Amino acid sequence: MERERNKEFWLDARRFLDGNSSVVAAGFNTLVDALLVTPDQREQFSLPARTAAAIEVENVDDLATVEDGAIVVSSHAECLRRASEQGFRTGYLPPTNGEFDPESALDLLEGSAEYGIFNGEAPEGFEDELGGAATILRHASSAEAAKSRADGSAASGGALLSTRDAQDVYDVGNALLREYRGEIAVEPLEITRVEQVGVGERSCVDVTSLFSKDEGMVVGSTGDGGLFVCSEAHSPPNMSPRPFRVNAGSVHAYVNVADDEIEYLTELSTGDEVLCVDKDGNTRPASIGRKKTETRPLLLVEATAGDRTVEAVLQDHCHVRLMGSDGEPLNVTEASVGDEVLGHVRTAGDAGD
Repeated sequence: MERERNKEFWLDARRFLDGNSSVVAAGFNTLVDALLVTPDQREQFSLPARTAAAIEVENVDDLATVEDGAIVVSSHAECLRRASEQGFRTGYLPPTNGEFDPESALDLLEGSAEYGIFNGEAPEGFEDELGGAATILRHASSAEAAKSRADGSAASGGALLSTRDAQDVYDVGNALLREYRGEIAVEPLEITRVEQVGVGERSCVDVTSLFSKDEGMVVGSTGDGGLFVCSEAHSPPNMSPRPFRVNAGSVHAYVNVADDEIEYLTELSTGDEVLCVDKDGNTRPASIGRKKTETRPLLLVEATAGDRTVEAVLQDHCHVRLMGSDGEPLNVTEASVGDEVLGHVRTAGDAGD
C-alpha cells in the first residue's frame, strides 16, 4: 500500500567530500529520493534503501563503475545513450559552460533521459514541449527556492537542492511530507442504537507515528462509512496513554486507508498504511507497526446522518472513545441514544465488498 509523492527531492552532495556531512545526514533523515554525487565520491556515502545514487558521469568509461540501480546523470548525449542501453535510469544535466541547446536537450529527454535537471537554462515553454516525456527537476540553493521551483509549474517534477545548511534539507522534507496530507468529510451523526453484542475478537492498530488527541481513525462495519474512533493519546483510567494506538474494534470492520479507500482490519498487516484523521477532517497516512488481536466484550454503536446509517462494533471498555461532535472524546461505555458523534459517510456507490 505504498504511496507515491507528486514531487521528487534530490540532494546535491558533489561539494561534500566527507561522507559525514551534516547536510547529507539530514537528507537521510528526511524524504530524499536521490543523492547526486561524482563517481569518486560514491564510496563515501552509505545510502538508505529508499535513496538512489545519482552519479554524475563525464565519460563513457565511468559507466563501468556505476552500480546497479543508480541513476546516471550527465551533460553528454553519448553517456546518456549508453547508460540507457545498459538499463540505467538517466538524467540530463545541462553543461556548466552555458552551451545549452534546447533542441538537443529535447531529443535527449524524449529518448535517452528520464530526468532533466535545470537551473535557469530551459527557455519558456520548454517543459510544455516535453509533454511529460521526462521528469523535470529545478536546481535550487535554498529551501524556499526548492519549494517554489517544485511548485512553480504543473510540469515540474521536483527539485535538486544544493545547500550547506542542513535546516534547508529538513524544511524541504517537511514540505514534502505535507503533500501526503489530505482531507475527508467528517460530520455530526446522531447515535440511534447502543447494544452489547457478546464476546468476539477485536484489533488494536499500532502505528509508527504519534497521534494527537484530536486524531483517530474511521471505523465502520459496512462500506457506507464509519465512526471516528479516537486514538489512545488520551489517558485511559488506571493506564498510561498509548498515543500510537487506535482500538479499532471488531475484526470484521473496515478502516479508511489512502484515497478514501477502505480495507478490512483482517487484511492489514505491518507496513501497510492506514489513514489518520482529525476532528476537522484533515488526514495523513501512517504505517502500521503492529496489529494486536484479542478476545474482548463488544458493543454495537449505530448512528445516522439524514437517511444514511453507519455503525461500528467496538470493544466494550472505557478506554475506547468516539469523537463527539463538540470535539471532545466520548467513552463508548457512556454513549447513549441521542448523543452526537463524528463520523464519515461515504458517497453512495463507493461501498466496499
